[in-house]
Amino acid sequence: MSQSRRSKVHSFLTTFLLIAMVLSGALLPSRVAYAINTPWLHTSGRFIQDPNGNTVILRGVSLVDVSVADSRTRNARQLIDMATDSSNGWYARVVRLPVYPDAIDGQPGWNAGPDAYFNNHLNPAIQECVARQIYCIVDWHYISDYTSSAIDTSTRAFWSYVAPKYANTPNVIFELYNEPINPDNWSTWKATAQPWVNLIRAAAPNNLILVGGPRWSQDVAEAATNPFSGGNIAYVAHIYPQHGGQSTWDSWFGNSSSTVPYFITEWGWQNGGAAPTSGTLSSYGTPFSNYLDSKGVSWTAWVFDDYWQPVMFDTSWNLLGGENYMGQFIKDFLSRHQNDNLPGGGGATNTPTRTPTRTSTSTGTVVTSTLTPTRTAIPSSTPTGGAPCSPVTATITAPFTQDGAGTFCWQSANLGTYINSWNLSKLTINGLDFTNKYVAAANYPAKINGYWYVSYTGNFAWSHFETK
Repeated sequence: MSQSRRSKVHSFLTTFLLIAMVLSGALLPSRVAYAINTPWLHTSGRFIQDPNGNTVILRGVSLVDVSVADSRTRNARQLIDMATDSSNGWYARVVRLPVYPDAIDGQPGWNAGPDAYFNNHLNPAIQECVARQIYCIVDWHYISDYTSSAIDTSTRAFWSYVAPKYANTPNVIFELYNEPINPDNWSTWKATAQPWVNLIRAAAPNNLILVGGPRWSQDVAEAATNPFSGGNIAYVAHIYPQHGGQSTWDSWFGNSSSTVPYFITEWGWQNGGAAPTSGTLSSYGTPFSNYLDSKGVSWTAWVFDDYWQPVMFDTSWNLLGGENYMGQFIKDFLSRHQNDNLPGGGGATNTPTRTPTRTSTSTGTVVTSTLTPTRTAIPSSTPTGGAPCSPVTATITAPFTQDGAGTFCWQSANLGTYINSWNLSKLTINGLDFTNKYVAAANYPAKINGYWYVSYTGNFAWSHFETK
């Protein structure tokens, strides 16, 4: 993405007040403001799942290059804290950590000094994510053609260095190569990148791997028919306003998301922003966010920053919103889904019982175990009492869609392979709350006398329920 530079000017009084607030703790989020379980994740068909088979949808934000963030007044660790500070309404469950191979914004990049980058920037950011009990994505952020020997050498070197260090850390997800460009051919890309996947998988058998595709991670539909091997692989698409509308989304990843899992690691808008990010809330933000919900895919919004575009903040770190900026919408979108599709099958709050164990090595401090939270009870698949809604207003069968305001009670013997909903006030099935959640059939409650009873309450024209 293109970056715009702006200067920051603070008065002496403002600086004094900020320092006083920091010293008093007023600006610092709690150490674990709102933690979640972070077990190993795996893929199963089109889904990302936890060890118990619950469908997991991770939602969060992407930072700028980690070393660039660390060169500023708010470093990467502070930004991670901000994005996960539930006391301020932020609920990122995953943070993407881009690592630029080469020089960017006055920083030398990874290739200039892997040990220095790892020890001073990447590993501290990852440990902050572990301490906050969220997932993080290590993103090898090449934006380049991909077949040269230099690219192959540096990519192998990067993953040979990084993957073994987090082979025992389930919080860490690996994004293979940010945006390959040319050749724009899936088979060529797969032949080039499969050895990189093999290298990671040999060093780290369990970590989720994210794989994009040619043409800036837009040519990824063929993953459904010609997938990579190695297991626990999800596919990446990057979608911006100037790429087009739903027909583009369908052809690039939407149609194939019914077969393989996707993780949209870049999307966002800024009216008047550098191509391809220029767009608005009504023309792109709302329809694309609804599309993401309808497909049940994980995502990170680009970019949690005040310089790089599309920005979420102004240069004083005030959140930007409305039609032209994405910051407030992303914050609200994360808040709306704060308890949805979390590992463990729900959104119970965790209370950490210990701090991470850190081991100092010659290449930095690495956490090899995660926090063990105490978790409140999660409803079982059979609701207490098994009470159906009444009176029944209609009998439905998959595929079925309902949009708009209203209150309904449906009975169904066939709810298809999944249900999904958004912008509802309430959705229950046989008395169990599934409001604004994507739920696979394996997690449906038991039928009552051969039926599921679906209670729908929507207050908006854009309230939505679907079963397919």
